[in-house]
Amino acid sequence: MEVKNPKPISQIREDERKIAEKEAKIAQLEAETQTLKEQNAVMQETINFLLGI
Repeated sequence: MEVKNPKPISQIREDERKIAEKEAKIAQLEAETQTLKEQNAVMQETINFLLGI
């Protein structure tokens, strides 16, 4: 099988680096989302308590 227009190794490494950065950002945002969901649940429980629900 012949590869047409192969990327130089340096470009492949750069692409891999960019993918790794994006994956790290996704993981960070997922963690932040989970924290916000937990904070939201605590606030909702507090509001319910204060309203006597």
